[in-house]
Amino acid sequence: MVLMWHAARAGIVAASFYLPPAASAATFTTLYSFTGGADGGNPQRGVVVLGGALYGVTDSGGAGHGTVFKFDPATATLTTLHRFAGSPDAAAPTTALTPVNGRLYGGSTLGGANDLGAIYVVNPKNGAERVIYSFAGGADGQYPVVDLGYFKGRLFGASVGATSNISYLISIDRDNGAASTVHRFSGKDGAEIVGNLLFVHGIFYGTTALGGAGEGGTIFSFDPASGAVTTDVYDFAGSAGQRPVGGLAYRKGALYSASLPSAPSPGGQQGEIFRLRLASGRLRTLYTFEGKQDGAWPNGAMVYYQGLFYGSTEGATVDNTSFGGSIFSIDPVTGVETTLYSFPVQFGGNAVAGGMALFNGAIYGVTYGFGTANKGSLFMLAL
Repeated sequence: MVLMWHAARAGIVAASFYLPPAASAATFTTLYSFTGGADGGNPQRGVVVLGGALYGVTDSGGAGHGTVFKFDPATATLTTLHRFAGSPDAAAPTTALTPVNGRLYGGSTLGGANDLGAIYVVNPKNGAERVIYSFAGGADGQYPVVDLGYFKGRLFGASVGATSNISYLISIDRDNGAASTVHRFSGKDGAEIVGNLLFVHGIFYGTTALGGAGEGGTIFSFDPASGAVTTDVYDFAGSAGQRPVGGLAYRKGALYSASLPSAPSPGGQQGEIFRLRLASGRLRTLYTFEGKQDGAWPNGAMVYYQGLFYGSTEGATVDNTSFGGSIFSIDPVTGVETTLYSFPVQFGGNAVAGGMALFNGAIYGVTYGFGTANKGSLFMLAL
């Protein structure tokens, strides 16, 4: 059943929280507050744009196992496209939706035939959903963990192994669900695949938050045509700038992302934005977060618009007592960072859930908590 909710009933409000003077041109608006009931709760991994509408997932509510939703900016209407039923259906979706030829593909941590996670597809026109692949916990791993990539009829994703430091890069036929393992990460070549799989000029790029020669994480690549995998596009040394976690973005021959220190501490750095030149392999730190008004623990892949990257952080200060995350911009040339919006901590930490989307000159995203029921919200930041 498709459920429709008008944003007026959910209480659209123009936020009146802290906004730095330097960013006064940006206007923050809460578009929808999730109730945790039939409309879902606790949205995950941001939103994507398809055909003039925004699509995303919640990991709770609906029928108890999360939902797929659509938001129409023109009518300010949220539609619940699908309510996950749990095994053998998918349950607790945790990856962003990936649009492919008018369909939306995603992964869930639970559900599927074995309740070890699933890959599913949704028709955005009528909400029809089906499970394409159920993880079995063997050579395919379990619990899909990254946003899916697509190339010539095949979906690419990642899962975790039954033991620590094991991750699998997997390939799944979009139509018949036939799966194969592209690469098994076992520690020294990387561990704990995170973020997204970014397709650039015929090559996918991804990150591991741990492992590698320096145990600080890696950036890897693979060629979907040949199956060739390069595990050390960049190997983090385990010092400042280790643990890439933010998901990758691309601009003019370089990858951009965020990293975290292994043990954030008061007064120490609380994450960095970095640039990796693919031709030279040189990495440069563009900005280091201080955990104050600028935020801490950057998350989600950044989006590019008119000369700037836009991203988000999960919190501010190590004990999370000041703000509940932030939205920022950063100049990829100069490294100048501007805090555009700071979420107040009383509405819950880990404010922005995953990456954000650009549509008609505005940034759209979701919060895991926050909203009138503290079950998450959909927001817009007009630039």
